[in-house]
Amino acid sequence: MKNPVLAYFLLRIALFAGALVILLLIFPADQWILAAIFAAVISFALSILLLRKQRDAMSTHIYERSQRRRDGMTPAGTRDVENDLLDGKDS
Repeated sequence: MKNPVLAYFLLRIALFAGALVILLLIFPADQWILAAIFAAVISFALSILLLRKQRDAMSTHIYERSQRRRDGMTPAGTRDVENDLLDGKDS
């Protein structure tokens, strides 16, 4: 998958869905909320243990994207005119 954020999100959802299905088979039908809460806790723990590589790829992708956006906002060779004026520097 090209987008690591989407891949990580879908894997987290899949872990939750898998845990929920298993817990719904174990718990009685009237306690589905309790099964959902336990599934959330279990999928959270499993995602920390099993999805380290995907989480690192996602955080790297987000960081690089934010750096590209930041660098694109201030093109090379531009000056900070407002700060120069406040500091009393001539332009």
